[in-house]
Amino acid sequence: MKVQHYGLDESGAVGDENIYFCQIKLDQERENDIFIQNLLNSKQFFLSKNLVAGWDPKKRSKVCHNLITKDFLKARIFRLNASEQNKILYDVFKALGHRFFKIREGMLKAYENISRKKNREATKDTIADIILNLKIFGKQHKIPDFFLKSYAYLFILNKICNSSLTQNYLEKDNQLIRVEIDGGYPFSFWWYNLINNNKYRDLLQNKLFISGITHGDEYYLSVNMAGFMAGTIRQNISLFFDFPINDISYNFQDLNYSKISFSEDYLDNLINPYIKNRILFMGNSKLFEIIPYLFYKKNRSVVYEPFRLRGDDPIKNYFKNFPLKSSKKILIIHSDILKSQEKENLKFCENEGFETKNIFEYKEECKVFFDNIEESSNSYSSSIKVKIQNILEEKKGLLE
Repeated sequence: MKVQHYGLDESGAVGDENIYFCQIKLDQERENDIFIQNLLNSKQFFLSKNLVAGWDPKKRSKVCHNLITKDFLKARIFRLNASEQNKILYDVFKALGHRFFKIREGMLKAYENISRKKNREATKDTIADIILNLKIFGKQHKIPDFFLKSYAYLFILNKICNSSLTQNYLEKDNQLIRVEIDGGYPFSFWWYNLINNNKYRDLLQNKLFISGITHGDEYYLSVNMAGFMAGTIRQNISLFFDFPINDISYNFQDLNYSKISFSEDYLDNLINPYIKNRILFMGNSKLFEIIPYLFYKKNRSVVYEPFRLRGDDPIKNYFKNFPLKSSKKILIIHSDILKSQEKENLKFCENEGFETKNIFEYKEECKVFFDNIEESSNSYSSSIKVKIQNILEEKKGLLE
């Protein structure tokens, strides 16, 4: 099976003059080459935001151009300007206003029933619904930011779905496309409507798969590259004067999906957030970085959303923010050395019946991964090969 991966991430926030979105396309067989480039540039497999924060803009630009010109991946850059942001924000605040009026209506009915001492069960249901709807305002600053970014990803994916290149690729046997979007389900809740209402639905339903991944930019290669490139371009757009920039417009004419439905679906999703299979890391290990990728490499149809628990944070706080609907959808991976709170957290998980693993139980998988990277470096010059071997020797020391 041949697989193309599209990674999507952005750099910027509501109110910026421009928010930049990057779409990365890479063939699965080029992943090792990109890992080699990352190791040469940083000695790390992934270019995290903290890692590259101190890099000179010219170095970041050089890394981006090198990945593109050597055809390790392909990239498209999109820009959401302030004018289009304002159009989007108007609709999300309008949708919030309608939601408030529904809440107000429910509160008035509940008060009327309480004062008349009737319909107690119905009143309880109404109050429960009101509380649920108010849940989204726990982190109210995220509502507009998530909304406009979610629309931007919908806009970009619609372009991908309707592209002749996409159609030609998917029409061939044994070829799939997997899309990974940073940020989780709030940025991809629309995937079913996008595909189901597309004129190429029969082809897309079976061959194009979209996943929103919490912390995807830290653990999934395509998203990591998209985030790195988006941040680099936003940092100094002048270094990309020869790179085409595509403007995002707030327009549903090409989508069989109304603005109202999109807004309502978005707010409903914030009320009932959805997380797929998840990994919860406890303790501290540099091997944590590659575990989600190793799982994904083994089975591309299963996506794990990774979370790191702070050493002094009780695990019950985590589940309060990210409720668990099924114990079968979470895997706990811990290091050898744990703080006292982490030991209590691990014991809690074991008592709850969660699957728990020591990081060294994946020692063999990690070694195979390191060996594969080293084998791929054999096609490079002798100097690069030696550099990669030396870096990987350090990595293998983590397994001891």
